[in-house]
Amino acid sequence: MKNNLIFALILLFGSTCFANSNPAVTNVTVNPQSDGRIYIYYWLADADNDICEVSIKVSADGGDTWTITPSPSALSEAIGQVAPTPGAKRIIWDSKIDLPGVYGTNYKVKLTADDGQSDGPDGIIFANIPAGTFQMGDNLDGISNSQPVHTVTLSAFQMSKHEITNGQYCQYLNAALAANQITVYNNRVYAKSDTSHSYPYFDTTAYSSYSYIGYLTGNQEFNVFSKNGRSMHNDPVVEVSWYGADAFCDFYGYKLPTEAQWEYAARGGYSGRRFPWGDTINHNYANYRANGSAYSYDNSSYTSYTYHPTWNDGTYLYTAPVGSFPANSYGLYDMSGNVWEWCADWYGSYPSGSATNPTGPSTGSYRVIRGGSWINVADVCRVANRYYYGPYFTISRLGFRVCR
Repeated sequence: MKNNLIFALILLFGSTCFANSNPAVTNVTVNPQSDGRIYIYYWLADADNDICEVSIKVSADGGDTWTITPSPSALSEAIGQVAPTPGAKRIIWDSKIDLPGVYGTNYKVKLTADDGQSDGPDGIIFANIPAGTFQMGDNLDGISNSQPVHTVTLSAFQMSKHEITNGQYCQYLNAALAANQITVYNNRVYAKSDTSHSYPYFDTTAYSSYSYIGYLTGNQEFNVFSKNGRSMHNDPVVEVSWYGADAFCDFYGYKLPTEAQWEYAARGGYSGRRFPWGDTINHNYANYRANGSAYSYDNSSYTSYTYHPTWNDGTYLYTAPVGSFPANSYGLYDMSGNVWEWCADWYGSYPSGSATNPTGPSTGSYRVIRGGSWINVADVCRVANRYYYGPYFTISRLGFRVCR
């Protein structure tokens, strides 16, 4: 067997489909060298000028499976984040590092560009959350159920920058209805297979006045309603159960964040902070109920429990459009306040030892929620704070965001 790697290289290139314009990988050429190095040339374009995630996969069986991923040490440069600037780009893969002593003529290489936008409902944008290790739990205020503080290591993942909105959940409901996956019974949404109507997904406006998605029976269509003349399309969806959040994820190939992923992302790469941005809070940073006289770390000017004046329009509920406040260092919005967010985990006590990619208890009665909401005060909105509800629960201050 020869030591050099000879490729019969057939280049496949494409892009992931998103709500905005798609990135394009074109003009791909490959030049294998006798020493095992593979020169890969390509052009990358994105009409929105989004930074793109370029990835390489290799098939050893003519494209039936794509099981080979070039290791970072075998590549001439980090290809994770690539700007779509004009001109040819080059990657050199030292294939001997990943495939020592291999010879074959049935190899294929595939380049893919992903601009971080969603292939689900319009407007979902993902942030890249790097792999890392952090101290999970509360080391400042002694929150009892947020202890012991323990070391958690996580692999890289992506999280939606915003909470899922009424508009996005409405798109899902119409798509799932068209796919015959859901039904509306007594003004609540259930899985079509849930003939006993035991696991509600979502409350329509006719069931709860706090929901801003209605179901028009005659048209068999879901629509987003307005509030006092203001569109609620970009406000976070509420009145959605854990089952309804999980069904949304299943439909589009997403996941709810684990509790560890949620806290790690909310901290934004920093440790020991109360909030995603620092140790104090006021209405410039989050949609919550302020009271500067109640908590030393609430430095708002209000001395009685006060809803956010911008979003308190006198008609309950007082959510804000997603992205109305500054993002944390990972580019995530509303990790404190606006609405609570469902996590994937069953609720349980923290472990005493370190953990890698933890997913929580294997069984339970309640699911974890995180982040606090527009109705909650400062202590509830701390990133280490935890709470829980039954997975069937639907209320006016609870929504979700997604991971992939």
